[in-house]
Amino acid sequence: MYRIDEIKKALKNLVGWEQGFTQETEIGDDLLESESGLIFQQAHPLLTLENLRAVMPKEWTEEGRTFSQFVGRFVEVGVSKVIQGFIRQKLIDKESRLIIDHRNLVEGNGRAQNFISPTGKLVGIEIKPLRHIGVTTKIDKIGLQMTGATGKVRVYLFHSSQSEPVKSEDLDFTKEKGGFQWFDVKDWFLPYESDEIAPGGSWFVCYDQNALPEYMRAVNLSKDWSREPCGSCNQGNLETWRELMKYVRLMPFMYPAEEGWSEDPQMWDLDDSFETATQSYGLNFQMSIGCDLTDFIIRQRRIFADAVQL
Repeated sequence: MYRIDEIKKALKNLVGWEQGFTQETEIGDDLLESESGLIFQQAHPLLTLENLRAVMPKEWTEEGRTFSQFVGRFVEVGVSKVIQGFIRQKLIDKESRLIIDHRNLVEGNGRAQNFISPTGKLVGIEIKPLRHIGVTTKIDKIGLQMTGATGKVRVYLFHSSQSEPVKSEDLDFTKEKGGFQWFDVKDWFLPYESDEIAPGGSWFVCYDQNALPEYMRAVNLSKDWSREPCGSCNQGNLETWRELMKYVRLMPFMYPAEEGWSEDPQMWDLDDSFETATQSYGLNFQMSIGCDLTDFIIRQRRIFADAVQL
């Protein structure tokens, strides 16, 4: 499990270009930066901006793209190849693996009669990663179980160290009856820490009840999130819960957000949040937990400089 976008961003300016000598071969300043001191043209005498300009397809400029973008594309492709080669080798050597693979947080569905009437709150589930270096949690899918109406539900991902939402997704709920409707989400990683996330905080997956479609109500799962599920009647949930609890802590919550909060969503004062251990607000997750060398690659990125240059 790797946070590819973060790695690409870290390696993007690891190697740079020398500026062209003519107006036709001039490239943007962002391509000149070289954190390692290596220059792409140093890799081979024939690797020049003049030669790249000569092989650039005519269609490239006809579509309104610049020579600088053409050169930048080579950098992006090269960085991607380095990352994928490293990841592939780690998987072959069995030095990276998934610990929990696409596991539903809770199996089964709530009873439609067991609904939660909206009270104008911000509601969701707090996810607190435990400190495990090189291990990251990822939400693969979000499950919604609602009743009373269909429509779009905007779900947010917040981290307690940032004021703005890290992610948001409009989930078009159409399955009014018959259990959870599942939605794929892209790159909803929940690391313990990163270059942008302060260590020791919590993640929050939530939605604003004030912004729900009219007459829509969440169906509640009969579960007490403050303790283990009953093992005698629900062995699958118990095993999943025990595996997850080695790496994360989960707890539903509510926050009395002001009306109009979703027009400018901001992280709230956690002292004003309330745990609601027996109310899940119609939310379920499919989660994966795996070895994650993203932070190692970013910290030690200079060792990849020669490979990126080639």
